[in-house]
Amino acid sequence: MSNNKQFFYLISFFFLSISQTFALPLALTTNYMAAASPNISSAAETENYVFGTVAQGQFFGISVDTEGTIYGAHDYAGLFVFVKQPNNTYTTTRYSTADGLGSNALNSVYVDGNDVIYAATADRTGGNSGGLSIGTKQANGRYIFSNYTTANGLVDNFVNSVYADTHGIVYAGTTDEEHGNGGLSIGTKQTNGRYTFTNYTTADGLGDNWVAGVYADTNGKVYVATTGLYDNGTGGLSIGIKQANGRYTFSDYTTADGLADNRVNGIYVDANGTLYAATYSGLSIGIKQVNGSYTFSNYTMVNGLGDNFVRSVYVDNTGTIYAGTVGGLSIGIKQTNGNYIFTNNTTDNGLDSNYAGSVYADASGTIYVATLVGDGVNAGLSVGVPLPSYTFTNYTAEKNNLIDDETSAVYANANNMFVATNGGLSVGTLQSDGSYSFNPANNYTYTNTNGGLGSDQVQAIYTDANNIIYAATTDGVSIGLPLNGGRYNFGNFIDGLGSPVVNDVVTDSNRIIYAATDNGVSVGTPQSNGLYTFQNYLAGLINPKVWAVAVDTKGTIYAAMTGGIAIGKGTPQNGYQFTTYSNLNNTAVQNIYVDSYGTIYAATTTGIEIGTQQSNGSYTFNSTNLNADVSSIVVNQNGTLYAATNTGVYIGVKLADGTYAFTPAQTQGLGSNIVLGIYAGNGIIYAATADGVAVGLKQN
Repeated sequence: MSNNKQFFYLISFFFLSISQTFALPLALTTNYMAAASPNISSAAETENYVFGTVAQGQFFGISVDTEGTIYGAHDYAGLFVFVKQPNNTYTTTRYSTADGLGSNALNSVYVDGNDVIYAATADRTGGNSGGLSIGTKQANGRYIFSNYTTANGLVDNFVNSVYADTHGIVYAGTTDEEHGNGGLSIGTKQTNGRYTFTNYTTADGLGDNWVAGVYADTNGKVYVATTGLYDNGTGGLSIGIKQANGRYTFSDYTTADGLADNRVNGIYVDANGTLYAATYSGLSIGIKQVNGSYTFSNYTMVNGLGDNFVRSVYVDNTGTIYAGTVGGLSIGIKQTNGNYIFTNNTTDNGLDSNYAGSVYADASGTIYVATLVGDGVNAGLSVGVPLPSYTFTNYTAEKNNLIDDETSAVYANANNMFVATNGGLSVGTLQSDGSYSFNPANNYTYTNTNGGLGSDQVQAIYTDANNIIYAATTDGVSIGLPLNGGRYNFGNFIDGLGSPVVNDVVTDSNRIIYAATDNGVSVGTPQSNGLYTFQNYLAGLINPKVWAVAVDTKGTIYAAMTGGIAIGKGTPQNGYQFTTYSNLNNTAVQNIYVDSYGTIYAATTTGIEIGTQQSNGSYTFNSTNLNADVSSIVVNQNGTLYAATNTGVYIGVKLADGTYAFTPAQTQGLGSNIVLGIYAGNGIIYAATADGVAVGLKQN
């Protein structure tokens, strides 16, 4: 018995003792090192990723379509389809043998551009199940699968890997660990819609009949990862070229050609024809030479890999490498000298396990990784996103004609930035280079508007779709109507307000005004003469001093105050009834935001409280302690959260499990780290600080 086979049985026994199932050898750290590792030349600029769990369980393979739908090949429970929702959560559909799968034990899955699913299934019980299952979508949106086995020409029913090219040709890598059979089956679709298969083994030049991975390029070449775990093969990376008779002839690359290890778990080929091979002893990158052969460079833990045992590899269109190792997910960035340096992601980044298996990254930089059982923790399907970083450009009175440097709030639309300050209101105009120009003629005060702006101390600001300005001042609600030439004509409203001191103001599509005052919530209804009639509400509020107000699409009012959050239901015509919620970890609520799903985001003196509505209509709150005083908060349509605090701007990225991961305080370029107001749109952050207003652009 060879040493390779001894090693295989050691791995399989180790894995069986943990999961009670069997598939590809998964998880044993080896001591093998590549003979030649490129030298580290400079610091890698890898983004900091955080991961959230879509589903727990052991998924041996994943595929992701262009809409972000995840297809997960589960160890023993079938195929799971996770459809991404607008709020970054997922709905789940499961497929099993009842839907035509050859087995509920899956090793891998591939989905082509026509929404056809190719599932590699296996018999892990010693029966006659398994095979290649091909699923087509029905009119009701569900899939029905047709299964192919040895009875249909497949070389073996234990299918490890699968790929389909743009012509609909399917490539299935199989094995028979009990008898040493297996190989590669290539299926061609016939006019009746069924597939016929041509099989390849070591007799055709494959390095081994245990095929762990397969890929085909647009030039008709087939790349096969073999493991060398049989006595009848050496393993290696086998490359097949189609001959005139329609069959393939394979050439095998091994350690003799510079490969890190003959036991190859996975393969990826980029648009330039560069090979990336995941092996037991590192990651091998093969560059094609003029004579058609390949020269390999090998990467190991010396270069930052989480472990030398690499289970899978993927490369995005920027050339970034994603390697799933038994020590974490390693991301490789190409350096100026052409070599790669890797940064490793582990359970510390939110992965369910450090045993990273199948991996994929989309064009937005989102990473999808299936982790496996093996290091004493649960396996799971994780989605990772990079934590963003921002650099700000600050605008001040002295340098940019801002009316005052003590800013309190900011709002922006496609053409303008509106800045509330302690000295009035400034309107900036977006320039062609992305900067803003503040013209003194567009600075507004109590004096130069003849009292139209109720007070120079503007505490909040909002503009509607008609470019009308609504300003909360210490002496009323001021409304600015746009004039020709970019100027505004202001009028002020005090009558009917609970207090002339207005801390916040918003409006809805019907131009109803909702004002947070020092003595209640005031709702203003427009009259036919252009004026407003206000009705004030105090009943049901735990505190009359209301710091902020929000309104959802149903007209429900949300009011922030010291003591909790008051929610008002009703209409301007029939009045509102408020109920206060004080079941927050911190009831000192200073600002509030409500998204289109009815989720409440509350800014408190220590962090953020997120409230979700329960089936009985009540709210349950979860808190995040930022150790900072949060004065303002806004959430975009993807669920990304932006918080203005006394130590800078915090950005919360919503993960797949619905939780948030926050950046460190973003301060670079801010006029002051004391940020009182915030707005975000199109990836740009607008921050009102104690020393100017700052515009932040994403750096990664």
